[in-house]
Amino acid sequence: MVDEAEFVARLRSGDREASRRVVLQIEGDRKAGSGNSTGLEMFSKAFRPKVLAFQAQFLGDDGAAEEAWNDVLVDVWEHVSTYEERRAKFSTWVFERAKYAARRRKRQLRKEQRQVGIGETPQVIPEPLTRSQRQAVRRAFRRLNETQQKLVLLNSVAGLSPAEIVTSGKIPGCPVEHIRVYLNRAYKRLRNLYEEELSL
Repeated sequence: MVDEAEFVARLRSGDREASRRVVLQIEGDRKAGSGNSTGLEMFSKAFRPKVLAFQAQFLGDDGAAEEAWNDVLVDVWEHVSTYEERRAKFSTWVFERAKYAARRRKRQLRKEQRQVGIGETPQVIPEPLTRSQRQAVRRAFRRLNETQQKLVLLNSVAGLSPAEIVTSGKIPGCPVEHIRVYLNRAYKRLRNLYEEELSL
């Protein structure tokens, strides 16, 4: 039986057998709606250091690099079924998606710099919501599942980062990489439900 460290090393090196196993594991976890993806955890241990280093160098901003890595996690979680072994090694496929995520973040950084001036912090003052918009938000929030509601409240109301959510123990048995993915999905679903409720 291969131990975790050996499996991660094989996955990082591009071993086809390890790649197949992690792809199948992530696919299975996603279909099962698993709250604790072993596949995603192994993927993160294998690729996070190198991908994050590349993104930090490319972007020149550690915070933006972390956001780009989160984009990669979500992308892999949602699109791992599109990976085709005959076209490329899994590691090549991962880094192509990492490059795309970094380029997208770079464009966002440039846009922000053009809007507010280099070195300045953007000050965004949102317009107050109308009564109908507030009601749509409440209805949309109630349609989230219990875990999604808890994540949104911990992040947006309590102001906890994914790492702080893990430390708080409010979502037991869920590592930080999974929290990032699930939080992203919760906000995406909330936005979709809000638009749906608003159109009623």
